[in-house]
Amino acid sequence: MVMRGHGYSLIELMITLAIFGSLLVSAGNLTTNWIASSRVQDSVGVLTQGVSRAKAMALRNPGGVAGASAASILCIDGTTVRLFAANGSPPTAANCQSASAAWTAQLHASSAVNVAGGALSCLAFSNRGLPVNPASGSGTDNCALSSSIVVSSGSTSASVVLN
Repeated sequence: MVMRGHGYSLIELMITLAIFGSLLVSAGNLTTNWIASSRVQDSVGVLTQGVSRAKAMALRNPGGVAGASAASILCIDGTTVRLFAANGSPPTAANCQSASAAWTAQLHASSAVNVAGGALSCLAFSNRGLPVNPASGSGTDNCALSSSIVVSSGSTSASVVLN
């Protein structure tokens, strides 16, 4: 009678390690995509909140501006999103060079916000809550009139229409 050894052979262990390794590689790729997607969704949330606050500020119109002047402006400088309101007495349109922001938030460092192929620098709103083009020379010459924005992080992107 021949005694048979107990345990696993070297080939069985190597096959198990190969399968385990391929599962780890695929899990790494899925995790990277999941993280990029969550960063994009976080940035979309920050922008949506900023636009809502900007429109609400414009409708309140604390600076008393009229016509097509910017009652509020949402400025994006790199990863910093800031909201400015128009100043009163005499009424001065909102611009990105104001001293104090009414609201500030941060986008993730790897997020990019684009509109019509270029980087988005600001969104301005009239006292009716409608998009306007702020006065030239106010530091906001690259404001978007379109509400269709593309937010991306790595190879993941999302197209957003902000109402």
